[in-house]
Amino acid sequence: MKKIEMFGSISDRAKQLSNYLLPELKNGYPPQYSTQIIAQIAEYEEIIKKFSPDLYQLAKNLANELNVDYRRILAFEFTPMRFQTACQLIAIGGKHTIDGQPLLVKVQEWRNEDAGSLRLCYSKASQKLQHFGVTFHWPLLSRYGGINDSGLAISNVSASFDHKDPGIMANIAIHHMLENFHTVQEAVEYLQNMPKVWGAVYLIMDKDSTIAKVEVQYKKTKVTYSTTGFEYVSLLYDDPEMLKFVSQDRYEGCYDLTVSRKKRMVQWLEENKGDITPDKINKLLQEHEHKMCVHDLEGLVICWAYILKPGQKKALVCQGRPCENEFKSIATEI
Repeated sequence: MKKIEMFGSISDRAKQLSNYLLPELKNGYPPQYSTQIIAQIAEYEEIIKKFSPDLYQLAKNLANELNVDYRRILAFEFTPMRFQTACQLIAIGGKHTIDGQPLLVKVQEWRNEDAGSLRLCYSKASQKLQHFGVTFHWPLLSRYGGINDSGLAISNVSASFDHKDPGIMANIAIHHMLENFHTVQEAVEYLQNMPKVWGAVYLIMDKDSTIAKVEVQYKKTKVTYSTTGFEYVSLLYDDPEMLKFVSQDRYEGCYDLTVSRKKRMVQWLEENKGDITPDKINKLLQEHEHKMCVHDLEGLVICWAYILKPGQKKALVCQGRPCENEFKSIATEI
């Protein structure tokens, strides 16, 4: 698995990132966009500058280092002119695990060939929180979940790709939250206030097993703090009011798969609560009978998965399908 390290000032980090990215310029990154799309970037810029100013400036500095139009980086990384992923996400409080430690589990479902694009990112901006995050694809500014040195762990799943006005993408929001926030409550407040693009469900957890589920859409935000020490989300919202914002096509296309997985999760928790281990989670993610792992649906192939340990600042990461590959233990701090 490839590691990315970026430390120091915005200028320092831009130079460090450019060293990783320069060899990939010849592979067609960043993509070319039409004049019409580039013109739309201005609508996003003001919001990005307000709600994620450091990452906005980092993108501009990076573009300068790479000698590319910064708007191409913004279009690819900060707007919905990008790929659409599917995922599963599980938050397990310490009362359900064998060692009393909480766990946050993410399964990234996308093209199988993108397993090789997985990057483990270690970041420490000047006067910000050091954090570990997972990303893939150019230009490595996104975070598809992670954990910071306050023991705050965050990830999300997509719930709807409908959007209206410019806002902050989940992949950028997660990077910002990991870099800036110490508590679940701070992260929740940020998500409540920021303008949203695609619909998503975030699970936010700390080392004391506080779990918040935040279901967002540009029209509404629903926050639920777990009272059971367990949350599972995949493909669709949980809240009936939020489901009203999902298109009929997406709802019908995801319903059977989501129901099958949720039914299995309820059964699995009942069978294992108080005795949950990473090995048992690994076996769960390998199951084909209950569609925890699927091989036959386009865009729903597991390309990687991870288990974050907020109380121990460690993680287990699997590159590729868990049914074919092993989880490897890594430190989330350098």
